[in-house]
Amino acid sequence: MFHDHPKYNQTVQRAKKLFLEGYILNVGLSGKDSGVASVCVVEGLRLAKLEKADVGPLYIVTTNTGLDNIVLHDYMLKLHEDAFAYGKEHDLPILTKELRPSLASDPMIEYIGRGKLLRTPETSSKGRDCAVSWKIIPMKKFLKEIELKYQT
Repeated sequence: MFHDHPKYNQTVQRAKKLFLEGYILNVGLSGKDSGVASVCVVEGLRLAKLEKADVGPLYIVTTNTGLDNIVLHDYMLKLHEDAFAYGKEHDLPILTKELRPSLASDPMIEYIGRGKLLRTPETSSKGRDCAVSWKIIPMKKFLKEIELKYQT
């Protein structure tokens, strides 16, 4: 089914190559597109591990802003559990993590504690600064932690 699709194969082979070259990969999981990307990267890890025992790890990360669709976020966390279980079952170094924005930039703290309007593209002077402080900054902080941990 998927294995016959050229884009799937291309993505899996790219991930495999990165793992074999010694890269540590991180997939931000937040919806359909990143869900598909994570499947490709997991398969790339599996294939790389067949050729070289010491590859990875793969980090699968989701940011919890507290404002996202609860059903979708719960589903993302279920995918985390499934990916971790798949990793255990197939001896793959798959690690998952749920990130949160800093307490100071937490949407509810700003809304309730400071009386600010919730930041949206309409209420923000910078357009998408809510995505920056709620999702991008926590991811950058996490990537710095990974960089320090693996010295890469």
